[in-house]
Amino acid sequence: LHVRDCTGHGVPGAMMSILAINMVKEAHQKLPMGQPHQILEQMDVLLAEALRSGEYNYASDGMDIIIVHIDKSNHQLQFAGAHKGLIISRDNEFIELKGTRRPLGLPDEKNKKSFETTTFALQRGDLIYTYTDGYVDQFGGPNEKKLKQKGLQEVLLRIAHLEASEQKERIHLFFEEWKGNLEQIDDIVTGK
Repeated sequence: LHVRDCTGHGVPGAMMSILAINMVKEAHQKLPMGQPHQILEQMDVLLAEALRSGEYNYASDGMDIIIVHIDKSNHQLQFAGAHKGLIISRDNEFIELKGTRRPLGLPDEKNKKSFETTTFALQRGDLIYTYTDGYVDQFGGPNEKKLKQKGLQEVLLRIAHLEASEQKERIHLFFEEWKGNLEQIDDIVTGK
């Protein structure tokens, strides 16, 4: 599983998204048994090569992405994030797993942090939420402020007991009510 958020809008953003799809496939082909952090490191190399080639010189220069591997036999989740994290809902509480504060495509080599894989023991009934910043950065509500991470978590906590299809509908309805007549500022993606 992966969820990504590419910088840029319109044609540049679309081209970066296509590039990201191909990079995920290529990284997995080169490292079929690779840990999530190794996949991200490989994708970073592939992105740098693509951007240097000039083929995507009009595209923005980065993306936020998470890679999640779930081993159902051992009930383990392995996760690595490039400037993205995920939330696990368990017994009416949230456990937040943070990614590395580094997007893919960062040109400053000396300030790059290494990506890390986090291993987490899953329990029956855990829900895993991934999403882009389109939700948390959206302005809305009575004071026309950003929803922020805490606001999104409160919404997810209220609906975590529902079936997946009902959660999807409730999130959509909440988002539309939250933004009201304000312009949507970014794409939104969720995974569960």
